[in-house]
Amino acid sequence: QPTGLRYTGILVNGRSTSKFDIVFVGDGFQKNEQTAFNNKVNEAVAALQNRPGYSARMCGFNIWRVNVLSTDSGIDHPKDGISRNTELDCRYGNPAASEAERCIVTDSPAKCFEAAANAPARDAIFVLVNDTQWGGCAGNIICSSIAAGFDGIITHELGHGLGKLADEYDCYVCDGSDDNRTYSGSDPSQVNITNNTNRATTKWHDLIQATTAIPTTTDAPPGVVGLWEGGGYYRRAIFRPQNICHMRRTD
Repeated sequence: QPTGLRYTGILVNGRSTSKFDIVFVGDGFQKNEQTAFNNKVNEAVAALQNRPGYSARMCGFNIWRVNVLSTDSGIDHPKDGISRNTELDCRYGNPAASEAERCIVTDSPAKCFEAAANAPARDAIFVLVNDTQWGGCAGNIICSSIAAGFDGIITHELGHGLGKLADEYDCYVCDGSDDNRTYSGSDPSQVNITNNTNRATTKWHDLIQATTAIPTTTDAPPGVVGLWEGGGYYRRAIFRPQNICHMRRTD
């Protein structure tokens, strides 16, 4: 079904050779739910337009919408034994397989790429799933639910896909089973987490004031840049730039 789908230009700022092209596709939206999908794409675009960091750079994006029809409404919930027949085979994570339930993925990425290929170009594929349970995840394909407040998921997950930023959470499953873990690997490749506590050589050293304590524990006034412990799904021995930022939460 994905082949030969129609695409719609939502925000077109120039040739794709000089712009970053985002393609929104939907999963779990039936034929009679396409208007709802269109409206959610518009909300997602508005979220980018209103979020500092994206808002001043919207002229660098082309945004396309590709409408995909699913047989069933909604997506799979393995934890609850709920299965839906959807075109792109998206689902929430399965805790029984040590997955975080909040992480939405597709079991058929090729179908997502095929659907997105109907747009003129793609640098990022964003799948909106027709489900109101909070969730999202980013890899080669970015997924988000349409839960209340999902605009924060949109801008957070694109931070992974576009900025290659790490999550700054202290845990991954976050059900109490993986709290207080200590990081023991090499310095991560992502620019917003590090295990280097040397003030002069850490990744964002040029943003740290000389008077800021390392490690950093005092956030006054809010927004102090330093080395705050916790990030990348570990609580100990890894650091993030600020106490609270958009990669630590999605509101």
